[in-house]
Amino acid sequence: LCRWAAGETPAASLVVGVHVGQLEGFRLPNTQFIPSFFGEAVSEAKQLAHTAKDRTVHLSDATKERLVRLQKVPLALSPDGDSYFLDARTNVMLSSTASDSALQT
Repeated sequence: LCRWAAGETPAASLVVGVHVGQLEGFRLPNTQFIPSFFGEAVSEAKQLAHTAKDRTVHLSDATKERLVRLQKVPLALSPDGDSYFLDARTNVMLSSTASDSALQT
C-alpha cells in the first residue's frame, strides 16, 4: 500500500501501523456491516501509525519477532529502539518456506 501511495501523482500520504495481540470484535445486531474491532492490538497499531513517517509501515518489536518472514527484511530501527520502519521503496522478496505455515495460523 505504501509503495502504491508513493507512486501516485501527486504522491498520496499513507501510514500503516502493525502490532500483534488480542482483539475483541462486535457487530451491531440486524446489520450487514463488517464487524468492528478493538483491544490492545488495535490501540498499539493506531499509535504506531500515528508515529509513522509518511509512506512507511511502522512495526512493533512484537510483530517483527512473531512473523518469521520479517527476520530477513531490511528494517530501520526507530529512534526509541523498540519498533521498526519499513520504507515503501524497500525491495522485499519473500520466498515460500516451511516456516510460512506459522503465518497462516
